[in-house]
Amino acid sequence: MYGVYPWASAPDYFNQTNMLQLKVILTPDEIEKLASRSNFRYGKNLAEDSKIRVIKSNTFNLIAELKHGNSKPQTVELTSTTKGFRWKCTCTAKKDYFCEHCVAVGLASSAGRE
Repeated sequence: MYGVYPWASAPDYFNQTNMLQLKVILTPDEIEKLASRSNFRYGKNLAEDSKIRVIKSNTFNLIAELKHGNSKPQTVELTSTTKGFRWKCTCTAKKDYFCEHCVAVGLASSAGRE
């Protein structure tokens, strides 16, 4: 189940007819808007302290595995589509939940660390 940030409610720089590159979408400011305050804070720490392994990466799609300490690895998928920015994580089945793992992978990607 994907969470979706539809272009209709997206900031003005999102173009509804074209997919945006993930590097345009995955800025710290945009990631902070998608996450709750606590998920952003925890995700920021995870980005610095976790092992993030890229499974697949291209201009519009990123799939990565995040491993933190002895916890179970989580797989995150971040995707730009013609309908909006989509995400999912194996930690939750909640649609529209931009979890700490999504935050960590997004921040690592924006910093060029993935």
